[in-house]
Parts: sequence; C-alpha cells; structure tokens
Amino acid sequence: MKKILCCLIVLLSASALFADAGFQGRPITNNVVMPTGHTLNQGEMQLGIGPLAFGISDRVQIGTKVLTFILGVPNVNGRVNLLRKGETSLSAGLGFSIIPMDNTRNRTFNTYYPFVAYSRPIGEATRLHLAVNLASFENESEIKDTETQAYYRGSSLDGGIEYSFSNRTKFLGEAGYDFTFEGIRFAGAVLWGWKTFRLKLGMDYYNPQGVKKAYLSPQIGLWWRFNTQN
Repeated sequence: MKKILCCLIVLLSASALFADAGFQGRPITNNVVMPTGHTLNQGEMQLGIGPLAFGISDRVQIGTKVLTFILGVPNVNGRVNLLRKGETSLSAGLGFSIIPMDNTRNRTFNTYYPFVAYSRPIGEATRLHLAVNLASFENESEIKDTETQAYYRGSSLDGGIEYSFSNRTKFLGEAGYDFTFEGIRFAGAVLWGWKTFRLKLGMDYYNPQGVKKAYLSPQIGLWWRFNTQN
C-alpha cells in the first residue's frame, strides 16, 4: 500500500510539473546540431546534459555545449538577436573551442567560429532554420592533417526543418556541408518538451573527406529550461 501511495505521489507531482503549455512562447534555440535564429529570454536558463545557456537579456545569451566539454573539447559561445518579428528571427553569434589535433591530445587548435542563423515559419506547424558558420583555426595550414573527429565543425552551411507534431513533441531534421573538412552532414531527432523539461534523442551522420567510415553519432540532450526571475 505504501509503495502504491508513493507511486501516486510521484505521478501527481510529475503531472503538476508537466501540466503546462509545452513549447508555447519558448522557441528552440538549437535544431538538432545547428543554431536557430532565436535566443533565450532575459533571466532564462538552460541547465543539463546538453546545452548550458543563460539569457542576459531578451536578445543576448551566453552558453556552452556540456557534452562536447565532457568529450574533452572546452567551448563557450554567445548569441545576439538582431531581428525579431513575430516568429521570424535573425541572430549572430561567436563561439570558441579548443580541439585536439589527434587522440593523444598533446597538441590542440584554438577555434573561433562566428555564425549567423535565421528562422522563420513556412507553415502552421513547420519552421525553417538556416545557418552559416565561418570557422577559423590557429595553425590553419595544419588543420587538414589532423585526425578528424565526429564533433569537428568547420566553415559550413546548414539548413534545418522543425515540425511540431504537437505542443510537446517536435521532429527535427537538418543537412549541411562542411567546407573545411569537405564533408556532408545529416541529422534527425525527436524533441519532447514541457514548461521546464526538455529531452532530445537523435542521430548525426557525418562523412568528411579522408575518413574510411562515416561517423554515426547519437544526439542526446536532457535539460531544464526555466526562468530564474520567476
């Protein structure tokens, strides 16, 4: 009986937490991998295994990629919203990361990547995302001699589709070409979201030049998105 009561309490608590409007009023800031044109609101925070970000204002956010950090690639990024008209949004940002040249991690590259991202609705439940990323590596002449990894990002052009199956479930897809490592990338994921909780599960296919087998990597994100000012 006590176990049943405990289960009921947990379920009721979860229902209270998730009984909300889902994604309403909170557009996503990243598709599968690529950024969107949206930013967090002022005082809003993403915290978890995946993105870690904070909205300094309604148009400025800073953050990092936690999973990439865990893989041994320190990184930080910032984004500024330049245009917001309804659900159409344009943002520009700058990222920095330190990537290893090989598996020994004795030599590294400092990488800077300014980017521009644009998002707009193309249907009642569908959103289009476009992004241009211009990567700059220290020791640029040696970058093509490094042992390419699945998480490497060079100068690239990406396009993505976000489809809202319901107010709490989205299907995400994207494709892009990396000009630095001369490789194509495809990715797809399902994103579940409530007022605070987010869960993303997907796969990423990356086939850069000079690699015998293409990379097929899981995309896993689990985070909470809440407003610290509430």
